[in-house]
Amino acid sequence: MNVTVTPNGTQPPRVIQVTDGAVTSINGQRGDVTITTATLGAIATGDAAGGDLSGTYPNPAVTKVNGVAVTGTPTSGQVPTATSGTAATWQTPAAGPTAAGTVTAQTSFGAASSSGAATTYSRGDHSHGTPTLPTASTSTAGVVQLDGTAADIAALGTQAAGSTGKAADAGHVHPTTGVLPTAGGTMTGGINSSLAATTSPALGVFVAGDTFDRGRILASGQIEMGSGSAAREVVLSRTAANQLSLTTSDLRIATAGRGLMVAEGSNAKMGTATLAAGTATVSTTAVTANSRIFLTNQALGGTAGFLRVSARTAGTSFTITSSSGTDTSTVAWMIVEPA
Repeated sequence: MNVTVTPNGTQPPRVIQVTDGAVTSINGQRGDVTITTATLGAIATGDAAGGDLSGTYPNPAVTKVNGVAVTGTPTSGQVPTATSGTAATWQTPAAGPTAAGTVTAQTSFGAASSSGAATTYSRGDHSHGTPTLPTASTSTAGVVQLDGTAADIAALGTQAAGSTGKAADAGHVHPTTGVLPTAGGTMTGGINSSLAATTSPALGVFVAGDTFDRGRILASGQIEMGSGSAAREVVLSRTAANQLSLTTSDLRIATAGRGLMVAEGSNAKMGTATLAAGTATVSTTAVTANSRIFLTNQALGGTAGFLRVSARTAGTSFTITSSSGTDTSTVAWMIVEPA
């Protein structure tokens, strides 16, 4: 290093060569110049280092960073870690999240989300599994069970709760065989109605414009008929055991040649008897104490007389007597009960 010194007065400038802070030569002949390391302010070999450095020059050691002393000997992967405002040591950094090997699968439909607390992070190609769909033999609330496309569709009229869980074909139709359309048709099977009370209507028939149904069948089996403009007034019903009643109306045989036909035989309501010596006993359980018994001569025999019922035993028999003791006529009889 060359240093140029200009002395005071008339002395010419001098060039001084300095090596490691010591003067080795002086260019010029007049005047003496003495330069020391202190004069130059230079750092010399063996000087003590300071600040964030320790040891001596020219090879000081770094022992601090911005005044924070770092102690210890590091190993692979360690970094300086502050333990206070003025001290730090070499420490292994806390482990960061690692790639997840698995992802928790969903276990139920509609499961709520959770923030979680695991230290792993999910991979970029991860996927969440889904719960297994229930089979047709199991049930999960809120889940529609489907086990495939239906091969066929049950016909109407065979409604049932079902359990197959099949999805209907997109172009499916319901067969109409065995189904009664709203416009009417023919039913080949029976119809059973379960009603709340005996007075509940099971069937009603209207004619267009009618205010009232003209015909009605009740749950009791009672049949009611009317004009359609007023309430039904002809009633045919069961009023007692083995008894059919026609209510609020007369029985009219409206076709000539048609009439009343009554079976005859044992314990009948109608029959014939042949008189012997003007009398005959008819055995029938149909006779009652109030029976109206009508007699007419069917075929004359002997000396005919006037006929009458001379005796009766309810539930057993009645006796026919002629006013002639020699009457052998065949007599027709019929029993009618008062309503």
